[in-house]
Amino acid sequence: MARTEQTPKERERKIDDILTAAKRIFLKKGYFNTTMLDIATEAELSRRTVYLYFNNKDDLSYEIVHRAYSQLMKMLLLASDSDKCGFEKLIDIKNNYIEYYKTNYEDFVFTLYFDFKINTQIVDEKQIKESFYLLQKMVTRVEECMKEGIKDGSIRPIEDVRLSAITAINIIHATMQKLAVRTDVIEVLTKIPENLLIKETFDIVFNSFKP
Repeated sequence: MARTEQTPKERERKIDDILTAAKRIFLKKGYFNTTMLDIATEAELSRRTVYLYFNNKDDLSYEIVHRAYSQLMKMLLLASDSDKCGFEKLIDIKNNYIEYYKTNYEDFVFTLYFDFKINTQIVDEKQIKESFYLLQKMVTRVEECMKEGIKDGSIRPIEDVRLSAITAINIIHATMQKLAVRTDVIEVLTKIPENLLIKETFDIVFNSFKP
């Protein structure tokens, strides 16, 4: 019997199933201890089927990270698309960023693996450029909100807005990544809930921009 051609929707659903299974098994076994066979088993598919969609574990893991950054970018753009003053837009960005973290925890944790692979230079250059492009768009949106705030008076004059926006995103993103993988230890040591630590990080950074 001839093989039935997949529709784009069926193909996307199959890819989603594989990515969902991969995230579960990566978090359970760790990225470096996971094999394509593990992912196929978790997805209840043959390894051959998984290879039809992804060449290897690195390509699969990159797709998880790329989708995570893409979704986060959409939420940040949505948060800052309003008639509010510049500083209030930053607060909306904060709220959506935290909401993304809460509802897409697995995706957020996985960005750590991508950072590690970048540092060890085992990521395809094209993938690095694509992910950094999305991160740069986040920085640009924060920068735009800051410029609007300076103009409307809700944010103090800043000599190098781009530098401040980059620094803000780096501090926030790094802190949230660390909390994502060390939540239990940090909460035990500090006696402070994770959500309050995240909120305080945003508030310290963004409030430094106020007049």
